[in-house]
Amino acid sequence: MATERTDAATYYAPGHVKPSFTFKQYKTNYDVGLALTQLFSGKCAYCESEVGAPNDEEIEHYRPKGGIADDDDHDGYWWLASQWSNLLLSCTGCNQGRKQHLITADMKEENYLALIAAAPRAKVGKHQQFPIGGTRASTPTCDLSREDPHLIDPTERDPKDLLKWSTSSTYSIVLPALNGAVENPYGAATINVCALNRSKLVKARTKLLNQLRLMRNLIFERLESDSSPAAVGAALLGAQMMRSFTNADKPYSAMAQAYVDEFAAELAEWLNKRRVQGGP
Repeated sequence: MATERTDAATYYAPGHVKPSFTFKQYKTNYDVGLALTQLFSGKCAYCESEVGAPNDEEIEHYRPKGGIADDDDHDGYWWLASQWSNLLLSCTGCNQGRKQHLITADMKEENYLALIAAAPRAKVGKHQQFPIGGTRASTPTCDLSREDPHLIDPTERDPKDLLKWSTSSTYSIVLPALNGAVENPYGAATINVCALNRSKLVKARTKLLNQLRLMRNLIFERLESDSSPAAVGAALLGAQMMRSFTNADKPYSAMAQAYVDEFAAELAEWLNKRRVQGGP
């Protein structure tokens, strides 16, 4: 990789002519892909989909290596192309610009079906997008800490504090967390840049959400008809089983965490109310 960095530095010397330099080492080195797969538990760093199927696993450059969207004069962060700290594991849906449908929190089934019945027109996905709130670095001597990237790098910022989940809507939709009444820019940018509410992704998340909803409903139906100690014990065991979907190696564990936390609070309130009323 050191040789490739030297070659890239020579290519990007003042006065170079595009097209951009071709980087190869980061994706031909087997150990890099293996280490990223282990680091992210085989999931996309942005959307938490499982990756690994043919053509659905990519070594992603957090800061784009070959150019910046909406800035034709920027060559991209070529000097970071083989830096470990700039590499993430990604799925193609998040990393590439593709035409996709976007789903909203207020969308019902009939709206969803009508939307996907037509061909998508909007191209969404990260590709060369990299929004910042500060001063963009353009050479290896620039201070990256002055950029304030708005795209969430989960190894640097905890997405849990920046994203929230619309678990009560028909579909599993991710939204920016609020700073007061204002959407925080990191959650908003990441959802937009990586198209985290694209239809195929939302469909996959909603499948898991509906499984959790079913488990929740069965637990409460059982408790409403039988609140004996044995039934309560079974409910608590069911809640523990639901918690297994929040493990870091599970797909969409952040969404599952949000739903299970809501359910756990609901269950605790139900049990407490039962005790206050003198139930068994």
